[in-house]
Amino acid sequence: MSRHSLTALRHLPPALLLAMLISAVATTAARADAHLPDSSEIWKWWVPDPLAIIVFGGLGYLYYRGLKDWKKRSRPHGRWKVASFYAGLLLMLASLVSPLDPLSDQLFLMHMIQHVIIRAIGPILIILGAPVTPVLRGLPIELRIGLIAPLVSNSKLRKAYSIFQHPVLMPGLFVAVLFFWALPEFHDAAVENLWLHYVMHLSMTSTGLLFWWLIIDPKPHRSKVHYGPRILIMGLTLFPNTVLGAIITFSEAVQYKAYGADRLWGLTQLDDQKGGALIQWFIVDMMALATAIVIFAMWYQKEREDDRRRIRKRLRARSREAESENSDLT
Repeated sequence: MSRHSLTALRHLPPALLLAMLISAVATTAARADAHLPDSSEIWKWWVPDPLAIIVFGGLGYLYYRGLKDWKKRSRPHGRWKVASFYAGLLLMLASLVSPLDPLSDQLFLMHMIQHVIIRAIGPILIILGAPVTPVLRGLPIELRIGLIAPLVSNSKLRKAYSIFQHPVLMPGLFVAVLFFWALPEFHDAAVENLWLHYVMHLSMTSTGLLFWWLIIDPKPHRSKVHYGPRILIMGLTLFPNTVLGAIITFSEAVQYKAYGADRLWGLTQLDDQKGGALIQWFIVDMMALATAIVIFAMWYQKEREDDRRRIRKRLRARSREAESENSDLT
């Protein structure tokens, strides 16, 4: 192993392990001492989560540092991409440390808002920010050479990545995770157990990022799936989300029983359940439709670029033919 690899590995794991330990202890202690706030105190009920702060804060800093270092850019990186990336980061962080997180233990509706953010809205905004180049450029040179380069060139990791970017497997996994945590026994268990709750959020965030990564295709990443099949994939994943949302919305029985007995804002358990299902149903569907429109626009732009490229190629060919004819005449 090179000196750069040893330097990179010596600093990363202890920091991550320490962050995870502090995060678990702090979050557990905060929830153990927490009491259900009244409506006038909800805004004070923030949950310390050092791991979330370190991860999202670190990504934000690397993105800023990378853009600052990226002087001679090979492609445009508009301000809207920067705004989209930071909006996604802030939403993801806020969903985990703001009062929304403890409220998600009390109301199904709030839990669904959190899930929509971490598996759809946040990942979409982050990926639209085209984070690969800025984040990699923001890393110290030792990490880029000693850790990232060997990982990127590792054949086993590249094969694993290609599997998780499979146009059938990844959408299937995205939908499977949604349905798994929608099962009342697993959902209630995750609400009642902090560590299982972490697994729930990690699985939703990771599959959300990988799925939208396959669909949105930010530069310099290039998906192997053509724009047409991507729209088909969107439709196929939209349907089960709609079906699940409709089933829970129109159910007249309380499916999720792990939420607080003392109801905030006078919501009954059934109203809470219906409201959460509607949020999951409509917001995710709307985000999917908006993404499909973006894909159509990208497809149209690429076709125009390809047409212009073909026209320039034909003009160059005709110019060469004309020059060849002139030379023959002379």
